[in-house]
Amino acid sequence: MCVPLGVIKREEADPTWGPGTIERNTRMALKITAECINCGACEAECPNQAITAGADIYVIDAAKCTECKGHADSPSCAAVCPVDCCKK
Repeated sequence: MCVPLGVIKREEADPTWGPGTIERNTRMALKITAECINCGACEAECPNQAITAGADIYVIDAAKCTECKGHADSPSCAAVCPVDCCKK
């Protein structure tokens, strides 16, 4: 079975699940902390369109974030953030 990047076989994470069951790997996602200054630099850099403007700060959709695996050597949002608020 071909499993897309950012998706894991559930039985690899939890052996109580049956073979072939998959779910999005949300443990991979970064988070934007309260230090965010709403500059928007991170949103444009995300190859998965996982970053959007929230009510007070930008937010990362954990279901879409792959930490830029397959796109860059490190998370692009963290590389461009002027206040270093994109964290694991």
